[in-house]
Amino acid sequence: MPKLFLTARVFGVAPAQSAPVKVDQMPLAAAEGYVVHYTGRLLTQTHGDVLMALMSLLGGVEQGNEINVRICDLERVLCRSSGKRNRDYLWDQIVDLGTAWLRVRHDGVESFGALVPFGRWDGQAVTLEVNRDLIEFAHGGFTLIDRDARRQLVRKPLAQWLQLYTAWLASDGRRAVELAEVHEASRSEMVRRKLRFRAKEALYELAAVGAPAWRLDADDWLRAV
Repeated sequence: MPKLFLTARVFGVAPAQSAPVKVDQMPLAAAEGYVVHYTGRLLTQTHGDVLMALMSLLGGVEQGNEINVRICDLERVLCRSSGKRNRDYLWDQIVDLGTAWLRVRHDGVESFGALVPFGRWDGQAVTLEVNRDLIEFAHGGFTLIDRDARRQLVRKPLAQWLQLYTAWLASDGRRAVELAEVHEASRSEMVRRKLRFRAKEALYELAAVGAPAWRLDADDWLRAV
């Protein structure tokens, strides 16, 4: 996952089935030196999984931004069961990514565009254009994610988000962060007390799938163990 997408909090912790919320030119907290605005539906961890799957498929394309894939192959990469209902749902997630626009400024250079500018589906085969240029503009690098562990966290959006967030913290050399910063970064609508409780549960869920261990201490600091 591009670090910019993590530092800019593009993918939040809202459940995948939550009512869509759309924003226009919403400023996102971002890494130092970056200015990021977002337009479109607020995205979930499920959208993040779909984008990571598309990026993995794009990695096998030597030139251009176009991906041609059967929807069943995309289901396989995502470890989703087959069937019309799941295919329709997956396509809806891709359409959401098509409405997601980022405007990014860094070092006097500005770039904007949709994460997935074009898509076509005939019920079986999918043709997509993924914005390789916008992704590569996020030249802060990538954060590697254990995909097997992530698959075990399906329908656990806070645990999935913490997996991404703590991986980025570790890659950036940060071993502790206040819960208040976690609250803001996650875009969670939970009150702080409830988030504290749920975050502890989510950290146990992460540890159970073999993710690097973090803990929430009595002073409301999230720390690497």
